[in-house]
Amino acid sequence: MEPYRFDTKCIQSGYQPQNGGPRTLPICQSTTFQYDDADALGQIFDLKAEGHMYTRISNPTVAAVEEKTILSTPCSTMDFKSTMVPYRLLS
Repeated sequence: MEPYRFDTKCIQSGYQPQNGGPRTLPICQSTTFQYDDADALGQIFDLKAEGHMYTRISNPTVAAVEEKTILSTPCSTMDFKSTMVPYRLLS
């Protein structure tokens, strides 16, 4: 199978469904995430492990959108929760 073209990558990238999981990216509406112990959360907070702890910082849906956006630019990407933030940054 040949590599996917750019337009296909724009639609399909950023989310890899697990066996038996939903085919399309579910929208994460949770604001916080549960961990079994504080050490696991501390590792994420210290950026020593990957994960999500609070939606304003990161969540699975935003992470997938950022993965899609990075396809079109060689730079790092950042998505905003409000339209006012980029407006203030650019003005």
